[in-house]
Order: sequence, then structure tokens, then C-alpha cells
Amino acid sequence: MGLNEYKKDPGNRWTRLLTKSYNVKMAPKKKPKNQFTIYETRTHLSQILKRVEKGEEMLIANGSRVVAKLVPAVAAPETRQPGSARGEFKVAEDFDAPLPKNFLKNFEK
Repeated sequence: MGLNEYKKDPGNRWTRLLTKSYNVKMAPKKKPKNQFTIYETRTHLSQILKRVEKGEEMLIANGSRVVAKLVPAVAAPETRQPGSARGEFKVAEDFDAPLPKNFLKNFEK
């Protein structure tokens, strides 16, 4: 077990010795810039929504556990009009003709 594994457990005997004897301070876990607690989310909701609107994804955590993810809404696609691509491309006369036998053999392997 390496020193880093001892540092992960604050109740570990070696961690207590290191922090008391050598005045070693454990680095606090840094939360991502896009993660907010529930309280922060309620307090700064309009600012968070502006960031989400610009395309960022935000995480909402209950303590250190992420419970929700805010993502930008996808705009609804435009409705399609039948026949809007008429004359844009040409379909070959034999597009539904049977495929050559040597071509079909490759699919049967």
C-alpha cells in the first residue's frame, strides 16, 4: 500500500501521523467549475441557465454526489415538406435491379 492510498483514508493511522508530525495538509478535493450544489443552484439559477444556454453542461450535486445534469435544449427540427427536393437528384433506372451474384457472395460468408 503506497503513501497515496494512506492519504485517501482520513481515519488511517499513517495519515494522522503525517498530518500531526510533519504538518502535512491534505489537499481538498476540487470540484469542477461546472458543478454546483443544490443551494448554489437555487441561488444562482439565472446565471447557470445563461451558461447552459451558451452550450455548457452543468452538474448539480447533493453534497459531493452528482444528482442532475443540465444540458442545452436541442431546437426542434424544421418540418419537412414533401417534394421539396424535387429535381435535386436523379434516381437511376436500375436502382432496384438484382445485385450481381459475386457481390452477394461476400454477404453470405
